[in-house]
Amino acid sequence: MKRIIFSATALLMCSGLLMAQGESDILLMSRTQMNGTARSVALGGAMGALGGDMSSIAINPAGIGVYRSSEFAFTTGVNYNGTYTDYHGTKMNDEHFNLPINQIGYVGTWMPMREVNNGVVSTHFGIGYNRINGFDQNFIMGGNSLKSSMLSRFVIDATGKATNQLGSFGAELAYDAYLLDLLPGMESEYYQAHEYISDQNQIVMPNTINQRQKIEKNGYGGEYAFTFGMNVSNLIQLGASLNFQSLVYDENNAYREQNNYDVIAVGPLDVDYFEYYRNTNLRGTSINAKLGVIVRPIQQLRVGLAYHTPNWYQVTQEYNERMVSHFHAAENNHAIVDSPYSDMEYKFRTPGKFVASIAGVMERGLVSVDYEYTDYSQAKFTPAGGNFDIDNVTDPLNQSISIYYQPAHTIRVGAEMKLTDQLLGRLGAGYYGSPIKSEYTISDMARTTYSAGLGYRTNFFFCDVAYMMATQKEDHYAFNYDASVYDYLEPVSPVAVSQYNHQVSVTFGWKF
Repeated sequence: MKRIIFSATALLMCSGLLMAQGESDILLMSRTQMNGTARSVALGGAMGALGGDMSSIAINPAGIGVYRSSEFAFTTGVNYNGTYTDYHGTKMNDEHFNLPINQIGYVGTWMPMREVNNGVVSTHFGIGYNRINGFDQNFIMGGNSLKSSMLSRFVIDATGKATNQLGSFGAELAYDAYLLDLLPGMESEYYQAHEYISDQNQIVMPNTINQRQKIEKNGYGGEYAFTFGMNVSNLIQLGASLNFQSLVYDENNAYREQNNYDVIAVGPLDVDYFEYYRNTNLRGTSINAKLGVIVRPIQQLRVGLAYHTPNWYQVTQEYNERMVSHFHAAENNHAIVDSPYSDMEYKFRTPGKFVASIAGVMERGLVSVDYEYTDYSQAKFTPAGGNFDIDNVTDPLNQSISIYYQPAHTIRVGAEMKLTDQLLGRLGAGYYGSPIKSEYTISDMARTTYSAGLGYRTNFFFCDVAYMMATQKEDHYAFNYDASVYDYLEPVSPVAVSQYNHQVSVTFGWKF
């Protein structure tokens, strides 16, 4: 495992890393999770043709036309997220609990003084909040006796740049922490602290290293909806909504490499370990609209169609980094280097969404199916205002989106049965297709959900309880680089991540 020292021009960040960097923001803002009312959760989110529920309105705003009275509802619950990782055979896991508010809302219903069956039977206005994403997660991974290093990524980023051109993050921190150094006689080529120069003028990395990473994520996505709708002749329900979404996301990322000393100490400083910390905070607001219709060709059948426009996000991202290095044989045996505290603003457009639904409603129960289509390759980053300085970031990310992302198909199925006149039993399931093309990911990023619940109904009050389990697998890279840059580099393997989310939701509602 060695390479001969030679001059080379700087290379751009590899496409795999671009995908991973863009994926974080794209999926945070574009891919929603199933939350909302307990009835919706228990039915697997298959509510697009049913209506008469606060969460069904978020899927198809025409569902507001199904209401026969005014209503106020509130939903809370408990979430448990377990994350399991496998990296070169080393398995680890972590967990996180939280108590979210999933939904709160009011629907007002107005009918003519005399009840009619033709024309406009009722009009409706709704205002509400639905939690559409939860980002709370604790993640830990580790691998032992490895030949890949994050420092090689920084070497590639630094190649072709003088020391005063490295910037304020990443490679600059590694250089200031004595983890990168110029090759002898060179002004823009580097080697890293796990390597040394042999008597044959070659770069050698004799030892293996142990890697560890700990990530703590917190935050949520929420939607505030103002919905208008009507019931026409008890045959057609029409609805439209204006929606404002908010995004709060905080990530604390800690990474560590420990020298194994399999063979020999390396270089005059003899690095023992280094740690790399990155803190990221995202705040975003957006606006979108939804249009929907539900048709009843016969009393027992409901067919729904809805379109969600793209979300237009305004995002502020703040971040900073820290590098800590520790050496055995140096007079000052450690270094701590901090980046400046930096922020940038940008705009992001999510893809639009089409939803088609069908439901069979009988006297003692119902069956409902939703199909959802979202083309993630249509997402797009743009600079905010006149901030064209980030064009060199947004342009390659948009190109990466068109290459790596694809349309995703979602299927949700639910069934409800009256157990007694007041007690109902429910089951549901959902499949959320992967937004990334299969040739660019090892794990299938599809998400599946399984749910069940009970509901209690009277003329003026209802209470619903639901349990849902969601599972998803994905690839994670603590770092990445183009291994073809130098024949010495060991390719980076992804961490296999399995997530299991368990959610219990409870809704209380009043009709009047």
